[in-house]
This record gives sequence, C-alpha cells and structure tokens, in this order.
Amino acid sequence: MQPAVFVHVFVWCLFATMIMGFLAWSGGKATATNSETKAIYQYVVAPAEPVPGISGYVVVDEETGEVLLAKDADVPRPTASVIKLLVAAAALQSDLLRATTTITWSDVDAPEDFGKLAVGEVYTLHELLFPYLMESSNDAGAAIERTWGETLSPIIGEVLAEAGVADAITVADFNGLSPKTTATPAALARLTKSLVRTTPTVFDITKLPQYVGHEPLVNNSPFIANEDYEGGKHGYTPEAGKTAVVRSRAAYPDGERLLVAVLLGTDDSKAALAAIKTELRESVTRVPQSTEDSAIIPAN
Repeated sequence: MQPAVFVHVFVWCLFATMIMGFLAWSGGKATATNSETKAIYQYVVAPAEPVPGISGYVVVDEETGEVLLAKDADVPRPTASVIKLLVAAAALQSDLLRATTTITWSDVDAPEDFGKLAVGEVYTLHELLFPYLMESSNDAGAAIERTWGETLSPIIGEVLAEAGVADAITVADFNGLSPKTTATPAALARLTKSLVRTTPTVFDITKLPQYVGHEPLVNNSPFIANEDYEGGKHGYTPEAGKTAVVRSRAAYPDGERLLVAVLLGTDDSKAALAAIKTELRESVTRVPQSTEDSAIIPAN
C-alpha cells in the first residue's frame, strides 16, 4: 500500500472510531439521565387506626389496584344506589340505548321523585341514564328495570364476571333499595377499576354538574363540587346507611394518582370521605423505590 493511501485509510479509521466512541458515551449518559428522571415510585403506608364512623371501606390505586386503606373490605353490605353504576354500565354495553319506554304510574311511585319523570312521557334507555346517575332517580331505575330488566340482567352478570367480582356482588334490584342488593367494598373497587377501562361513559355522566334533557337536571352528588372529583355514586337506605364510590385525584411527588374510595355504612358520606382523605395525607406517601424495596409497604 502506498504511504499516502495508508495515511488516508488510517485517518478515516481513527475518525470512525472516535465517532463511535462518542455515540456510545453520549447514549450511555442519556440512558443514565433518563433512568434518573423516570425513577419508579412506591407507596409507603404507615400503620394507622381505622377511620371511625364507617362500617366498611377501602381505598385503592385505580391503576395498580394497590390497597392503601381498608376496614372490613371483604364483608358484604347493602350498597344502596351505588349499584346504579353497574346497571348503567350494562345498559351502555347493550344494544338497547335507542329503545324507548313510556313512563307509568308504577315507575313514579318509586321512593323519592328525583329525575322529574312524568307519566306518559317517552324516554330512550340512554336518556334515562342521566336522571338515573346524576339525580339518583329511582323512578328512572324502576322504568329501566320494568322495561329492560330481563335483557340487562345477563349483561350485568357478564360485567361482574369480567371484573372478577361475580361472587362478591348481588343485584336484587336496579335501585339498591333492597337490603339484598349487597357488595363488599373490595369488590366495588375492583368493579370501578374495570368499568373505567370498559365503560368510562358511566363516570363521565356522574361528573356532569348539570344536563338538559327532557327536563333540566342538577347533579345531587355531595362530592360534585370537589375539585379532585372524577366521578362516582352515592346512596342511602335505612339498611345500608349512606354509601359512596368516589374516584379522586391525589397529588404525590411523582405526579397525580387516581384513587378509588368505597364507603359502606356511614352516617355522613361527605364527612367520611373527608376523614379518609385526611388519613391518606397522614399515613400514605410515595417514595422512590430501591432495588431492595417491595412494590408497596403495607400498613401491617
């Protein structure tokens, strides 16, 4: 090889080696930086006494399902109107949304008169979901169950099976008025997690402050004014007490997390949720996870 050619080849090889070395170095540095900025966080739950005034409750991370707070979470209790989330999801998954029914005297004879339904009015199933969820109208629930109950019941079973809670939720009626309509707090939390994935429209409706359909509707949820509220349902019967399923945003060092709180058997669901949030602030945080740490440090 001629000396000039040899020098030319040598210079190009040296240049290529330097470029490859620089790329490897910068890529490694970028990877390290990205790893540092995307640290994995975990929950740390300090031991705490149960929140008083609630018969059974659970709070879970909606994405991961991690249990942050709980008391008698696997004990079934009457649900009251929170069961309407399940019925509405089944309706939305059906092919009946444009089907119609005429409101009867038996419908408006249901306890309470929320929803402003009038005898002789014609509603689609889709239209009935708004008073049913926003104002918790038992009249709407009675019309839905009377007209489409036989068709929706198997779909309700499918929704429960998909959520993995068919053995923990019993639906005796579509309004939750029967004390035989029961669920465990843990099952309702799992159901909520599933519905967010399969039928998020349920929670979109429950977040509406107002809606104009046949009549103007106003959301009567005790949580609707909460800035962190992401939908849910409340209820009350003498047997169930006050109940609630609430999706809320919570701020942590690594960003906001969506939490699901299920409260069964309380005298004041708004005050109970406030007490739950206080306990979360005092007992639950998120910290960077080391290689030796588990995903979650439980309360006990």
